[in-house]
Amino acid sequence: MPIYPKERITAIIKKIPSEIKDRLFCFMGDTYLCEEIARQVIKRIANTKKVSIETIPAEEITAERLAESLYQTGLFNKEKLIWIKNVSKLDFLDQKSIKKIPHYLLLTLPEGTKVPSFLKDKTVFIDFTLKPNEKETWMIHFMQSFLQRAKKRITPAAQRLLVDYIGFNLGILKNSLQMLLNYLGEREIIEEQDVIELIVPTKEEGVFALAEKLTNAPVEDVLFFLKHLLEQGVHPLVILSVLAKEVRCLMEIKEIIQQKKLLFASYNQFIKTAYPLIKKENLVHLKGLPSYVIFLFGQRAQKYSLKTLKAIHQQLLLTEIAIKSTPKNACYHLEMLMLFWCSFLSSTQSKGLSASQR
Repeated sequence: MPIYPKERITAIIKKIPSEIKDRLFCFMGDTYLCEEIARQVIKRIANTKKVSIETIPAEEITAERLAESLYQTGLFNKEKLIWIKNVSKLDFLDQKSIKKIPHYLLLTLPEGTKVPSFLKDKTVFIDFTLKPNEKETWMIHFMQSFLQRAKKRITPAAQRLLVDYIGFNLGILKNSLQMLLNYLGEREIIEEQDVIELIVPTKEEGVFALAEKLTNAPVEDVLFFLKHLLEQGVHPLVILSVLAKEVRCLMEIKEIIQQKKLLFASYNQFIKTAYPLIKKENLVHLKGLPSYVIFLFGQRAQKYSLKTLKAIHQQLLLTEIAIKSTPKNACYHLEMLMLFWCSFLSSTQSKGLSASQR
């Protein structure tokens, strides 16, 4: 049975000497675990040295930004520590630059990031990745330990539902448990109904994010995100159901765009011109959706031709039949669907077919 995460972190921290000689650290896996140990390492360094600390979000990091940050220190601190958080692409580092880093560098990476061998060799590299069948056990240990400290308990049904809602994400689980404790008040036991009333299923949110990535992200990112959803325990048919709804909404708004010759340049313009016309239509799949959600569907629909959307919808139906016939190959069938979807969209865009032309 895997060790409870907090105990594992404590064990690792105890192995780090009080005066840390290493300057390069790389932690990969669950965001909560990686960031927790990163904070402990920073605390250990700051206890023995005067360091200025800079945190750089993943979306802002480039080789130039890193170089600039590394060679700028504070007026009162000769040492500097740079923490690059949740970075999945490491193209800003190479074998030569890693040798020349004059200060502390700490990287936290999401699970599944491709880490070059030179980075594993030159850094204190810790991989927190778990096997899929271990993750639920870790979450249950985490839950029990968290609630024991608060002298509270959770019913087995509520526990199972919370795991099903959240998937493996210890950060979200911690926040959800804290929310449930606040809601619980003087009661001792968290019931299933408490979870239903208070917690939003983050797994479903992830599937909607996949639908958005299929339109806007490279195929490599789409496949990586699909793998993440499946490892979180999202059922393949749930993924298909959400994607089918996405395509039907795209088809419906695409037909309206073509008939009314609408543009979706900005939300303000959409509210003034397009939305009043759309509301007059006999909507089916878009009915009841907020105006901003319809606007986002319209923006995505402009990247497709109606022919492409119909082809993708047909492929969704074929994939559903294939998964129901051979459930063991569900992952393969979904990957083939992703490749089909992305290749069709790429083909449409490469021919210069925009919504306004069709």
